[in-house]
Amino acid sequence: MNRASNTFFLYGIILLFSGCVPFGNYSEVTLASVDNLTWDKGAYDYGSVNLGSNTTQTFTYQNLGSRQATLCSSVTLSDTTNFTLVSDGCTSSSMQPNETCDVQVAINPSTVGTYSLTLSRSCNYETEVRTSQSLITAVVVPAAMAWSPDTKNFNSMSVNSNSSAQIFTLSSGSQTAVTGCGLVTLSNTLDFTITADSCGVLDLGLNGSCSVTVVANPQSGGVKKATLSRSCSSGGTVSTKIDKIKSPD
Repeated sequence: MNRASNTFFLYGIILLFSGCVPFGNYSEVTLASVDNLTWDKGAYDYGSVNLGSNTTQTFTYQNLGSRQATLCSSVTLSDTTNFTLVSDGCTSSSMQPNETCDVQVAINPSTVGTYSLTLSRSCNYETEVRTSQSLITAVVVPAAMAWSPDTKNFNSMSVNSNSSAQIFTLSSGSQTAVTGCGLVTLSNTLDFTITADSCGVLDLGLNGSCSVTVVANPQSGGVKKATLSRSCSSGGTVSTKIDKIKSPD
C-alpha cells in the first residue's frame, strides 16, 4: 500500500469514529414531534370500583403547541350508559397556546363487569383536524354496601315548601362487615335536607342496615338534584346514582 493509500485509509478511520461527514450525500433523520393537542392521561385505569359507587376522575385537555387551536368540538364519551360527564370545562371553541381545560368523568354502571371508554375531542390545528383520545378502563365488583332506593323523583312542588319524606336504606352484604364509616353526606344541602339519620358513624355488620330520611325543600325554581353518599374505610364509598335524587319545579 503506497503513501497516498495509507493517508486515505487513515482519514477514513478518523471520519468513521468522529461521526463527521465533511462532503457528499448523507441522510437526515427527523424525530417525530409530540402531538400538540392531547389529554394529560392518554390512558387511565379506574382499577377495581365498587358497584353503586360514583368514582370520578379529572382529565385535562392541553394545547401544547405554539399556535391557536380553533373549531374545537364538544368532549364526547363513547359510552354514556356506564360513564357520565359530571363537569365540562372544555366548552370553548378555541384554545390559545399552553391553554388547558378540565372535564370530570364518573363511572356509574348498574352491573358488575369490565368497562372501557374513549374520551375524545377534536380541534383544527394549522391546516388539519386533530382528534385526541384518552382510553379509560375499569373493573366493577360487587359492592360491600348499597342504597335502596338509589333514585328518587320528588313530585312537583312550590318554592320554599317541603316534600313528603323519603327513606333511603343503606345495607351491607353477607360477605364483609363494613367498618370505619363516616357520616352520610348530601351533595345539595340547599334544596334537600336529611331530617333523620340512624347511620351516624356506626359500622355495619354482615347483613346490617341503617337509614336516612330526606326531604326536598327547593329554594328557587327549576330542577334540583342531589346525590347521597357514605364512605367507610372498609367497604369504600357508595352513593345513590349521580344527581338522581330530583325535585322538579
